[in-house]
Amino acid sequence: MSGIEYWIVILNPSINTYYKETLTQSPSKTHSNEKYFLIGGLVSFAVIFNLDMSSTKLSWAIFLNNISGNSKESYIIPLIAIGICTYIAFQAYFLPIYFEYTSGKYHWGLTKTALYLEPLSFFWDGLQGGMINCYFLKCPLCFWYDSGYHTVEGIVTALLLAFFYKKFRRVNHPVS
Repeated sequence: MSGIEYWIVILNPSINTYYKETLTQSPSKTHSNEKYFLIGGLVSFAVIFNLDMSSTKLSWAIFLNNISGNSKESYIIPLIAIGICTYIAFQAYFLPIYFEYTSGKYHWGLTKTALYLEPLSFFWDGLQGGMINCYFLKCPLCFWYDSGYHTVEGIVTALLLAFFYKKFRRVNHPVS
C-alpha cells in the first residue's frame, strides 16, 4: 500500500460509510462500539499518559542536562492530557475504518492494520514536536529523540486500541 493510498483511505468519505452504518445497526453493535471507545480509550489514555509523564519527562531531564546542557522549565500537564486524549480519539475513530478497508482489499489482520495506522502519531506529534524541541533547545539530537519516542508511543497506542477493538467487536477477519 502506497502512502497516497493510505491517506485516500483515511480521508475518503465513502470508506467512512461502513463505520457510520455500524453505528446505526443493532443495539448490541452500538454497545460494543461504546465499550471499545470508552474502555479502550480510557485504558490507552492511562497507559500513554503515564508513559509520557514518567518515562519521557524523566529521560528528557537526564538527556537534556547531560547532552545538551539545556533543560525544560515546566510542563503544562492539562494541555498535554488534552493532546493525548485528542490523539487517542482520532486513532480510535480511524482504526475500525482503516481495518475494514485493509482487511477487505489486502486481507490484513488487525495488528498489521494498527501498525500501518501508526504514522498518524509521527505526523501528530513526533515530527512537529521534534522540530519544536530542536529549535527551542538548540539540540539536533532532540529531534530524533522526541520523534522516536512518539513513534513508539503511537505503536503502543495502536496496539492497545487493536486489542480492545478485537475484544469488544467480533472481528471476522484474520488477526495477524
